[in-house]
Amino acid sequence: MERVLADANDSCPLGQSPASPVPAGPPQRRARLLGLAGMYLTPTEEDRLAVFTAAELARRSLADGARLNAPEATALICDEMHRAARRGASADGVLAAGRAALRREDLMEGVAALVPEVRLEVLLADGMRLVVEASAGVALAPSRGGIEELLRRADVAMYEAKRGGQPVAMYARARDTADVGRLALTAELPRAVAEHEFAVDFQPIVDLATGEVISTEALARWRHPDRGELSPMRFLDSVERSGLLGAFSEAVLDQALHAASLWHDAGFGLPVAVNVSPRSLLDPDFPELVAQRLRLADVPADTLTIELTESLTLSQLDVVDEVLRTLRDLGVRLALDDFGTGYSSLATLARVPVHELKIDRAFVAAMDSTSADAAVVRSTIELGRSLDLLVVAEGVESEDQRRRLWEQGCPAGQGHLFGRPMPVQRLIAALQRGYGGRPATLAAPLHEAGSVIRLPARRTSPQRQGELG
Repeated sequence: MERVLADANDSCPLGQSPASPVPAGPPQRRARLLGLAGMYLTPTEEDRLAVFTAAELARRSLADGARLNAPEATALICDEMHRAARRGASADGVLAAGRAALRREDLMEGVAALVPEVRLEVLLADGMRLVVEASAGVALAPSRGGIEELLRRADVAMYEAKRGGQPVAMYARARDTADVGRLALTAELPRAVAEHEFAVDFQPIVDLATGEVISTEALARWRHPDRGELSPMRFLDSVERSGLLGAFSEAVLDQALHAASLWHDAGFGLPVAVNVSPRSLLDPDFPELVAQRLRLADVPADTLTIELTESLTLSQLDVVDEVLRTLRDLGVRLALDDFGTGYSSLATLARVPVHELKIDRAFVAAMDSTSADAAVVRSTIELGRSLDLLVVAEGVESEDQRRRLWEQGCPAGQGHLFGRPMPVQRLIAALQRGYGGRPATLAAPLHEAGSVIRLPARRTSPQRQGELG
């Protein structure tokens, strides 16, 4: 005890430089040490723990003025000791908890200092400027589970750091639930591919004026034997990181094109749109995979529409441009999905030779309530018309939305108003049944054939008005 007290007295108190005077009298020193440790512990342990904490932290601050000078680090260590004492640990056990907390703080501090050094200089890859940064996750060896569990916990902590925009994060059990599920799904992916657990449903895309179905969109689902039906939001990230993206894409393409051949045989010549993972477009062999699946299904190339996510097509990588050119040369149609949600929609549209624009459902849902969203919808429709592109509004839920979109010049839409995603046989049955005795129609027309329609007057710029006057 005397040695620890001497260490504390000789060390620099927290918050002072080594040259600063140390409070000389025992009452002042004891009050400072007790303030560091808090008043949580039993009187018999209080002095010893306070002295230990002050000595250790003072030594650390004297060594390199590290982050442990911060009050929150002191509070964290004292809290660890307090929890150990409340669990009934002996004085030595409480001290061990304090030392362990101090080692964790040292480890976090060391890793945090290393992470900025991992940042590389700006790289040029095929004319694109890349900045590579790093995040780190820290985990201590668990009492059970071995090296596999330790690495899993470090992985969870790393993704927590990435989500929070921090250079480093310590593993915390409270934040582990979602990541455990993600890792479990990743482990089950090989079985899901082998057992054909990935299925595809289809949502109709209709002509807003007539209610006739003009296309469909394929939506992948994982029919998990224990968890039920999972949407792509739950598993697509795991698929992309698993090395099974090629097998997954092949399964989805096969089912989508087979379904198209079925409704072609039933007399409905409808194309099908398939969402493609951004990583697939980085694969130079992806167009050949598409060509193979088209030949296997024995359907024309223009039966397939590849939907691109705007985030990826902003890339300046030459391999993406070449893949898209090859797909278009095959006769495959291209659609830009969720238009307006990326960082540079117009620049993307100028680079990518698409046939369709899809207005994101968020804009459609809010166009009646906010002028900004209404302006995005209106300008996208005008842009598509000027470029001779098909514009499809996603998330059409009501007749009011349908009519307003049509009045603004939007030709097509999809959403629950016309039909939810459904298996291929149900879609074929719906097409055969039709609406009002009209096959391949899922809604009443907005106007009877041959009627005279007066559209709302379009705004004209003041300069144009002057020219007309």
